[in-house]
Amino acid sequence: MLIIKTIVHAIVIIGLLLSLFELLGFFKDKDRISFYETLKNKLEVNLAHPGTKKFIKDFIEDNPDYLNVDFSEIEKITVRALGLGPANDDKKNETQMMAGHVVLKRINGKVSKNLCSIDELRTWSEQSPFWRWFSWIILAIGVVLETSIFLFEEFIKK
Repeated sequence: MLIIKTIVHAIVIIGLLLSLFELLGFFKDKDRISFYETLKNKLEVNLAHPGTKKFIKDFIEDNPDYLNVDFSEIEKITVRALGLGPANDDKKNETQMMAGHVVLKRINGKVSKNLCSIDELRTWSEQSPFWRWFSWIILAIGVVLETSIFLFEEFIKK
């Protein structure tokens, strides 16, 4: 029984460590963060950016308004934003954004409907959904096993 308890405690510790690492940002997707930072600072992102595929998958492919998008006509992903001008003196071409929406810009200059807000994009860039759920599931399994062992031992004593 001691071996089983040790294994269950190890499962709980692994779940706690995974949760801690997720909270500390060890599992954040660098492509998503880079995509958001580039869009926030430059107000546009090229389709060749590594985070663009992930953005398209999460915001365009699942969106019924964009089922028939021809990406050969799309030039880049841009932001229609309300800004305050340069963010600081060192970076004259970067803008401090207050609010905005992400859109697709076609080669002919036309833009699409809003895909998401800047706040939604920031939240998306910080997510690591697999690890959050994975650590929660590991913790839940550990707690259920701990409780089951406790109840089993109490039942055996009587």
